[in-house]
Amino acid sequence: MEALDVVETVVLHGPEDEARAELARALSSLEEAETIPHTHPKRGDVLDVHEIKDYDHYFQFEHVSSNDPALTLVRSLIETCLAFFQAHAGHPTLDPTHVEKQKQGFLAYSQLLRRVFESKETQ
Repeated sequence: MEALDVVETVVLHGPEDEARAELARALSSLEEAETIPHTHPKRGDVLDVHEIKDYDHYFQFEHVSSNDPALTLVRSLIETCLAFFQAHAGHPTLDPTHVEKQKQGFLAYSQLLRRVFESKETQ
């Protein structure tokens, strides 16, 4: 997945202004998967429909179901990385240790997505 290469490269290398530009380019080059709000929890879901709505409202995002989960998760990761790098640019005094831990979290998540979805592609 080429988009994951971008995430891994920008997290590990280069100035953050270039990282933001690369992430924005990667995001604009990805198609959007069709998604619908996840309003009907399956049996065994941790949250019921009201808890999902409360959670989404509080964290300002939306649980969705997708016709292409891999693409949806990759887009979500890129959007999150981009938002983080933009926030860091606006607050350069953030603790460098915390910034590095966040970057390592993005890297780990990218590598996890790669392992999961690339192994499914080869099956």
